[in-house]
Amino acid sequence: MTETLEDLAPKVVPELTELSKSTDERLRLLAVGALGDAGKDGAQPLGEALRDIEESVKREAAQSLVKLGPDAAGAVKHLAAAVEKRDTDIIGEVVSALGKIGPAAKEALPALESLAKGENMPENRQLSDGLKREIDKSIRKIKGEVRE
Repeated sequence: MTETLEDLAPKVVPELTELSKSTDERLRLLAVGALGDAGKDGAQPLGEALRDIEESVKREAAQSLVKLGPDAAGAVKHLAAAVEKRDTDIIGEVVSALGKIGPAAKEALPALESLAKGENMPENRQLSDGLKREIDKSIRKIKGEVRE
């Protein structure tokens, strides 16, 4: 029988989580990529990786959470924090991940609704029309008004 990384997740996620905190950016990037294939067990450490100093690591974590869809529910508080921080490097992926999680992401609604109004945006930054549509779609998915 061939095991997938998702099958092995309970065994490897702790080690990958440690590697995702390495001082070596390349190791962090590889670990975060692997955590994205670990299923729901990878959600929490991927959420923590959204705070990484390197854009490449944050982006990999955000994209992995989008791929996890509803299995990313363990990262909702980290995703909501990224919205509140207005992290423009990853905001599109973060909004998309929250929408894919759906109703389990309810705690992120206040942050998304504030973002939708353009509140607390960095100076000289505005929401693109595409991001505004994605925010609206994610809010409606979280409220259960639409499905994927």
